[in-house]
Amino acid sequence: MKSVIVLVITWAILQSSIWATDFTLNLKSGTPAEYSAFLAGIRNNVKDATLVYGGTDIPVIGKNAGTYLRVDLIASVGTISIGVRRSDLYVVAYLATNEKKKFVAHFFKGLIDTSQQGRLIASSPGAENRGHKSRGPKLSRKPLHLIIYSCLTQ
Repeated sequence: MKSVIVLVITWAILQSSIWATDFTLNLKSGTPAEYSAFLAGIRNNVKDATLVYGGTDIPVIGKNAGTYLRVDLIASVGTISIGVRRSDLYVVAYLATNEKKKFVAHFFKGLIDTSQQGRLIASSPGAENRGHKSRGPKLSRKPLHLIIYSCLTQ
């Protein structure tokens, strides 16, 4: 029985570390220094020392193209959680509330493997969240910096 409890606790700790947000930016009260630190953190995270063409700051052909980042943007209306593909910093998913005020994860078709969806946004892993086609703002296929800009200018 004790080994089962230890196993469950270990699993919970490991899962919570997988579900954790990689980067957070406060859009309503952030300073220029915080924005610079946010960008520097992302740049440092996506660097690949094995890149030859384009330098190490441009993650166009990096080895870890299958990994994703979870970024939280804090705005005056609440927090927006988005999933970003690490290889090119394009948005592949987002977490939003539905009409019942429950969180629902939205994944863009063809941009993220089904096996990776629960690891990126585990807050709402139900089957109804798979293969979402956006009816709202066109977040899909936009780089992260354009998403931040559109949040700041609305």
